[in-house]
Amino acid sequence: MGEPEYLTPLSERSRCLVVFSGGGSRSRVYQKSQLALQRTCDELEIEEIY
Repeated sequence: MGEPEYLTPLSERSRCLVVFSGGGSRSRVYQKSQLALQRTCDELEIEEIY
């Protein structure tokens, strides 16, 4: 991930969440933290997870 040249205002950005991890740890995040991830997505109105 690089730094953008221009920052789009938050109100104009799409509602996405990025989960950074390596190997099989991403699936562990989804399994062990499903409730917290769901709450976060609900509260922030996340529409897509990358």
